Amino acid sequence: MYIRVNWSQVESAPGVFNFSVIDHALSSAKSAGQRLAFRIMGYEEGNFGPIGLKNGGFPGFTFSFDGLSGAWFPDLTQDIVQQDLATLVSALGQKYGNNPAIDSVDIGFVGDWGEFHFSGTSPSPPYPSTWALKSLTDDFLANFRVPVVIAGDLRVADDSAFNYAIQRKVGWRVDCWGNYAPGWNHMQNMYPAILAEAPNAWQNAPVILEPCGVMSDWVSSNYPWQQALQWAIDNHASLFSNKSTPIPTVMIRK
Repeated sequence: MYIRVNWSQVESAPGVFNFSVIDHALSSAKSAGQRLAFRIMGYEEGNFGPIGLKNGGFPGFTFSFDGLSGAWFPDLTQDIVQQDLATLVSALGQKYGNNPAIDSVDIGFVGDWGEFHFSGTSPSPPYPSTWALKSLTDDFLANFRVPVVIAGDLRVADDSAFNYAIQRKVGWRVDCWGNYAPGWNHMQNMYPAILAEAPNAWQNAPVILEPCGVMSDWVSSNYPWQQALQWAIDNHASLFSNKSTPIPTVMIRK
């Protein structure tokens, strides 16, 4: 079971943590005979970010996202933000970092949906420094013994920070597996560079694939889904997430 949780859901004010949404998901996963993987997002559609930190006087950036103004993201280069984030990750690690019921945890936090990009923002906030991103990786690795995963989009935004995470045996995930759309697409124009930089990451931590949309979109849009499945096998994918939707029957071998 995989969930994404908003930062504002787990930290309503500086140092005030509430992990009940993760606890509830973990209980649901156990009841279904599953393990849980999760990510904490900076913001998403309908969520304006960790406003409790803004109200607490933390420095950050205000912008529009998904057509709505007033979204906010903290300045990760500032010491007060670094310290707060380290405390939050430490608290998460104490609860979930060595729990066999946790399958993996995404480093997350940064950017749209915690995917390490600000593509849906206006104006785009300054990208966090390489030092801040490396520190975030260090925080997770210091507090989690379960597998840790980072978004492949980081390689585009800050190759040095991505390479640092991979060298420290962090896994990676991408969120548009199977996109063979005409023109620029993820499968042919983005993911080969990730594979070139992290060809053996699968030996140390999970390689996780999430489709653009869901797999039924591949069929309705005439994507070469057989090629996408073979790509996953060839590149040692650990698992894929179809966003809790059925796999199309045409893809199921009888």
